[in-house]
Amino acid sequence: MAFLMEIFGWDIAEATNQILEYVQGRPEKKVIYFHGWDGFGASPVLRSIAQVLRSQKMDGPKELHFDRIIYIDCSSWKSRREMQRAIADELKLDYPTMAMFSRQDEEDDLNGLHHGSRDVIPSVATEIDRTLRDCRFMMIFLNGSDDEIDVTRFGIPQMTEFRDNRMIWTFKRRLMTIHSRRSEIAKKLRNTDLFFSAALIHGEYQINDSDFHALVHGEASSIVDRYRGKVDIDPTMVTDCCLLELSLHYNFHRSTRFGWASHSSNYWICNGIMQDTAREINNLLHGEIRWDCDTSLLHNVLKELKPLFLLKNASCVVKHRWISVTSQEQVPGCMQTIPATASSFFLAFERSDKSPASEISDQPTTLPYDMLKHSSNLAVLVLSYCSFSFTSPPFLACHGLRFLGLEHCKHNKMEGYGGYTDQWACLLSLWVLDLRYTDWDEMISEEKMDVMGNLKELNIEGAKCWQQYMSKLQKTLPHLYRLRISKPMVQHQPETTTSNSRSISFLEKGKLEILDLSGNSEMKSVPINLSKASSLQVLVLDGCDALERVDRLPPTLISFSLDGFGPASHWTPGVNLLPPEEFRPNSSMDNKNAKTSIISLEGCTQLENLFLRGLPNLVELDLSGTAIKILDFTTMVVQVPGLKRLFLIGCKCLRAITWDQKILPSGIIQVEPQLELLCIDTRAGIQHCRTSIDKMMNIPFGLQAHAIFADARLARSLWPAIDYYRSEGSLVNVYFNIHITSSSPVCSNLEDGQCEEAHRVLLLERQQYHDVHGMVGDGPMQVFPQAPTRELDRHVRISQESQGLESELQGYIPARNNLGLLMRRCAESLHLHDISTSINMPKNEWNYLRQCRVENCPKLDTVFPGTYGFEALEIIWASDLLMAQSIWSKGDSYYLYGSFKRLRHLQLRNCPRLQFVLPLPVLASSTPSLETLHIIRCGNLRHVFVLDEEHPKARVRVVFPNLTTIHFHDLPMLWQICEVQMLMVAPVLEAIKIRGCWGLRRLPAMEGRGLHVKKPTIEIEKDVWDALEWDGVNVLPWTDAAFCKFGVIVRVLCFLAGYEMD
Repeated sequence: MAFLMEIFGWDIAEATNQILEYVQGRPEKKVIYFHGWDGFGASPVLRSIAQVLRSQKMDGPKELHFDRIIYIDCSSWKSRREMQRAIADELKLDYPTMAMFSRQDEEDDLNGLHHGSRDVIPSVATEIDRTLRDCRFMMIFLNGSDDEIDVTRFGIPQMTEFRDNRMIWTFKRRLMTIHSRRSEIAKKLRNTDLFFSAALIHGEYQINDSDFHALVHGEASSIVDRYRGKVDIDPTMVTDCCLLELSLHYNFHRSTRFGWASHSSNYWICNGIMQDTAREINNLLHGEIRWDCDTSLLHNVLKELKPLFLLKNASCVVKHRWISVTSQEQVPGCMQTIPATASSFFLAFERSDKSPASEISDQPTTLPYDMLKHSSNLAVLVLSYCSFSFTSPPFLACHGLRFLGLEHCKHNKMEGYGGYTDQWACLLSLWVLDLRYTDWDEMISEEKMDVMGNLKELNIEGAKCWQQYMSKLQKTLPHLYRLRISKPMVQHQPETTTSNSRSISFLEKGKLEILDLSGNSEMKSVPINLSKASSLQVLVLDGCDALERVDRLPPTLISFSLDGFGPASHWTPGVNLLPPEEFRPNSSMDNKNAKTSIISLEGCTQLENLFLRGLPNLVELDLSGTAIKILDFTTMVVQVPGLKRLFLIGCKCLRAITWDQKILPSGIIQVEPQLELLCIDTRAGIQHCRTSIDKMMNIPFGLQAHAIFADARLARSLWPAIDYYRSEGSLVNVYFNIHITSSSPVCSNLEDGQCEEAHRVLLLERQQYHDVHGMVGDGPMQVFPQAPTRELDRHVRISQESQGLESELQGYIPARNNLGLLMRRCAESLHLHDISTSINMPKNEWNYLRQCRVENCPKLDTVFPGTYGFEALEIIWASDLLMAQSIWSKGDSYYLYGSFKRLRHLQLRNCPRLQFVLPLPVLASSTPSLETLHIIRCGNLRHVFVLDEEHPKARVRVVFPNLTTIHFHDLPMLWQICEVQMLMVAPVLEAIKIRGCWGLRRLPAMEGRGLHVKKPTIEIEKDVWDALEWDGVNVLPWTDAAFCKFGVIVRVLCFLAGYEMD
């Protein structure tokens, strides 16, 4: 438990001095926590401490002289990884160390690891420790997480009594707090020695307006300092934004349930605090300036802050300019007239907490018709739950009005305030109009829209459906960039909905950035020309249940949302933001009416943010060409049980797919959604073909996965979906065709006819492979078997240069769910070609591989090192492996036992450094299925088969009961097919063709061959034939018979060995 200390006074400099006195006088207190003044103002004090310590002179107190001052602001908490990055940045670690973050982030992206779960990097922690271990440092830390942090895990040396290092820290999130939860915070601390706190109200004393303003300015300066070097922000401007937001938090936001809080940046702009052109700054500050306060404590503080804050009855006035009023009275006295100095006026008549937001009071309070007659300077006006004359509203005198918000307002036939030549001139300067549950059609008439020529944002909630307004808006509001027409109380007639929506054009809305049509439950299709909205960045269609298909959206789209459970309670202002989880409806609500079956966002090249939920009828999702980095089925696309087809063609930014995985009682991990067709291509500029897609959907597999990856590590994302079937013992129901290649496509524009002959991933892949030219002459010996072209049901192709390939094919302990694991446990056919690096195939057992084709890999040393299994392997075809010394490396016989028992064809060409091909185990008495041996142009080959390493000198009899054909050409170093200890028996040989094998000394014996079986034919040079020795045959000694005619001796030898010369 930390020792508690109280700070008196409200001055930042004084608090700084008091804390530093304890740093100087209490060296045993290594870790100090500062809680601020009731949770407020801690960050400017810690910032001040850092500045004081950095300015210490050499002749100053030695207790305050530190070799390093480490200031870490993690108030915007993301993860432990980001905190470690901030420490490394502060220490200015070298480039190789900083590059570790990028590499590990990339790795975590590919594993689909959420940003908030990313931990520290041990190697970086080592560098941080090395940098700090021999110096005296002070660490100042703004902790944006919910828990006390053990900084030693980040590489910060331990702060023990033997080290004179110190740390001062505070809890500081991206919001400003005023609360009395000091004891609650103190209970969280386990590694803190000293707990400093202060109070805004201390007995009969409390903070005054100037000190409070200084604290707010200090907080504002901390925000500015956070973005220093990125954007230029004036601290005074940020201070005013904080004060305005605090006044609204005090009464108006709580009364309106924070329904208007999303307009904060609009209030700042319309009040003139900020410039409208500073859009980037507006978005930054909207996330920074939020308040979380205890109601009673805040009230007691603000009521004494005169003249900065003036609280009277139900009103709050700040700087005599910003007025907010909440009242349960009919007509509170403070609002009879509004002062001429006011620039903002917020009025909300409080409603019962039990009444829904959409319920309008039967008897709303009537406003005085002349309450704003002196408010020509009023720029922001929000009225909630009141009535006035719609023909002559009280704001007609507000000629500088820029923001008008009306919620649950009703028309009152009372006499309005007259005397205006141009009654609606107040609309000329309007930038934002927000109407909520206010039935005022005249305000949205074409006549009024023509007057609002400067309007930039229009929000209509709880009125009529979008079609009824869009026809009026088509030729007006040229500067509109935010449009929300949501939660209509009156839906359009179903029979005219489709025709009207198709007639609506967005061609003239060239500046529109945000379109929110949430809750238009009768909308059956998106506007036909929406794709021509050239600036649209956000589209929200939450609760649009009648939509059957969503497609033809503009390529500029950044964010898209469709929630089958209904619209969010609040919207968010930023173009890169979608409604957060706390604003969305509960997933237990009924979503049976959501009819959407197809969503196509193809071609939305800027799309990064996506939210789809509660769509039981969704069958197809096309995200081709989007910029989505991680497709997450746990947070981004959820509760879509019927999703069967997913397309991610041309998604060059894709790093991972995170599946929703659940452990069944059987222990099997079930994956949701259970797709039937998955098509991925991560190369840029790729388009897909509908004809090929339709053909694929008719193939009877539980899952089809077609993938082309420019980064081999993306194959990790396929494993969970495939492994689900494998674990159930139904791998036969899975079809996959995976191509690992470079990032450059062969072509990008495909026609339907071309696609039918292209790769099964809907892409045109025309790759020419050149045969090895000639052997000497043109005779039949040069004929080499065609490469196997049929891709089996589970096929992997690796070609050219792919990022991450080497790492994904190595490191099988511990097992990783990567490309190597998928190949070993699932692949039936494998094709490697045009790989210039010295990669090897993954080690360990291969379960299902039937066909292996390897060609044009000039640096490959051993195709399969340290591997075993291969019980299903039927064909080995290899060509142009210039550096390969073996196809399989030697290994223990235990691992080799059972391997190659189904091998039928062994075909090798142009592997000049090959020494042997396959190791055979002593325990395997035969290779029962081998039919053909065809090897040419392998100049260094001595043996085709060798013994395993466990029994290098054992004598073993190897039977090839089905071997019919041996073709050897240009193998000058070949001595024998099997090593000298191996007796090779091939009883059914039909043909042997040998040329250029000058070192050959042995051919297989013919033991077990029937007497009436036709002898095999042989084509061979005379000198080679003369030099042959025979396995298992007792040949007459070479005596006088050698001097006889050559033909006689040859025929004797052929007879004895069981051959017949042609």
